[in-house]
Amino acid sequence: MGEKKNYIVIAAIFLTVVLSFFLLPQTIALENRLTFSVLFATLLAIIWYTVETNKVQLAMKHQIEVSTTALLTISYDKTENRFELANVGNATAINIAVDDVVIDEKEKIRLAFPSYPYLRAGESQLLSITNYKGDEVVDFSFDAHLIQEVANKDYLVSIKFEDILRREKCQQVRLGVSGPKLLSSEEMMERL
Repeated sequence: MGEKKNYIVIAAIFLTVVLSFFLLPQTIALENRLTFSVLFATLLAIIWYTVETNKVQLAMKHQIEVSTTALLTISYDKTENRFELANVGNATAINIAVDDVVIDEKEKIRLAFPSYPYLRAGESQLLSITNYKGDEVVDFSFDAHLIQEVANKDYLVSIKFEDILRREKCQQVRLGVSGPKLLSSEEMMERL
């Protein structure tokens, strides 16, 4: 589609130049009309080139951003019977904090996740989740609410961290009955 669009733009520039040549008053010398038409075509081509170059630059910037960003997710490791925080992106995440997950607001039951100083690309870390009822730590584990096979609803888990350039990032993972899913930026924006 992009190549076809380029041919259309080139044809439009050519047509505009030809029309400008014939629409100029006939009292102007032929050389001057040709010069004006060529300069006008050059101006249109430079504008078009600038727009296309800007599109390429934005695409390259996006590609660099994606290839140098950490991507964190949480899943349940059945062999260890624990949750795991994994960096599936291409860069190191630093100052990682996972927001508490409220299981029951009425009973004030929540799950608190530990924070980590960093997690390199491709690494994972088993999570030791602390269970709270009110402000007290309880021995009973409420982790099962986040495991797909036994959950009865979905929970959003927010993971906050910084990239190596100290830019703050926030990703959301949906855990529960629908299974673990890293939400896209569009899905995250819909929920805000």
